[in-house]
Amino acid sequence: MRRIFDTSQPNLMRHVFPTHRVPRLSLAEGALPVEVPQRAWLIEATLSQGILALETPRAEQATRLLELLELLDNESGLLRQLEVRVVNGMGRGLLEVAIERLARAATGLTPVAVIAPEPEAVRGLEDLGLRGAGIEVGVSDFQTHLGRGGQRQALVASLTATMDACLALGIQPRVDLLDVTRADLEGFLFPLVEACLEHLARNGAAQLVLRLCDTLGLGLPWAEAPTPRSIPRLVHAVRGAMGLQPRQLEFLGANDLGLALSNSLAALTAGCSGLVCALGGAGERGGVTPTELALIHLCGLYGAECDLTALAPLLSGLAPLGLGVGDHHPLWGEEALTTSNLPADRPMDEVGELYAPFDTGRLLARAPRVEVRPGSGPAGIAHLLRGRFPSSRLLGRDERVQVLHRWVVERGLRRVSWDVLEPKVRELMPELFGEEG
Repeated sequence: MRRIFDTSQPNLMRHVFPTHRVPRLSLAEGALPVEVPQRAWLIEATLSQGILALETPRAEQATRLLELLELLDNESGLLRQLEVRVVNGMGRGLLEVAIERLARAATGLTPVAVIAPEPEAVRGLEDLGLRGAGIEVGVSDFQTHLGRGGQRQALVASLTATMDACLALGIQPRVDLLDVTRADLEGFLFPLVEACLEHLARNGAAQLVLRLCDTLGLGLPWAEAPTPRSIPRLVHAVRGAMGLQPRQLEFLGANDLGLALSNSLAALTAGCSGLVCALGGAGERGGVTPTELALIHLCGLYGAECDLTALAPLLSGLAPLGLGVGDHHPLWGEEALTTSNLPADRPMDEVGELYAPFDTGRLLARAPRVEVRPGSGPAGIAHLLRGRFPSSRLLGRDERVQVLHRWVVERGLRRVSWDVLEPKVRELMPELFGEEG
């Protein structure tokens, strides 16, 4: 049995996390086996991680969110849980909405609460009939010393007391290990997990579920990086040291350094079944793994058939809560499926696969589109004209199309619209307007 020792000085690993430089990145370890679980799933955390950066939704907004998530899952089982953060009573109403839908068998999403490691936090879950709750506990000395200003043993005592309070209500506790990619594995993380395993065993509770939280996005998706920053190596280390199965592990990736999705997939391929995500990547600072992108990859990995057309209204529903999807957000941003670079002699309807990773029109109800700019060349002008006059079959090599393009360039236009182009087209190609009429 590993022991936990309090320390007078925190282990902040300055050789890896220097104060005035970006974190050091080293690649020296060997490869690891790929251990993709037979089944994996997403934990939808827009109402837990996302709520930190969003306005709290009203009951009707939460109901609509649930309806769309159910459509999205399409009985695939890839969306398994809906997570709600409960702080000082806030969030309880959202849990009640989700629990009511579950009771009516209107949803396959199991509601789960997220709470602090304090027994009094469990009081906000009374009489709900919840099946599970995640208890967030900081496991790096950044968290224990700088954040809570306490010691390791006191934190473990508070955690186990909170677990007991959950078990008294019939709630299965999950342990969410915050800042795990800066944790002292042998000095604190492993002894902490062992203490939790033994505590649950003494209480005859179900198997322990752990969530590895890369709270600041410092994790790396490569097995060649050292622990604790290597996500695949960390997953292997925790599983090996504690004898855990993939179904007992979840991963939450923050996107501070742009690697949340990559790290989530790395955790999956190392033997972690549950991936935590939020719509649009909603969350504090850089956000977390986006639900929509994680789901795309799980569909590809497991061949599941989700109704991905539900994602557009889900993402647009974030705007009233204070979060807009950026113009260049993959697949769903305003510019994500837009091109201004067309082949000179091929119409867009023949070359659409050049500009989309799959049939986005059918699967996402979002087809690629063209925005004509001067840099689009004569091919862009031809595309605009074919859209207006379908039977013209004009191409970029046509002389009058090239004249139109030179006219656009001479005027220094940033973008080319039909309203700007129409007078010149009437001058050069008057016969086309007979077709329009």
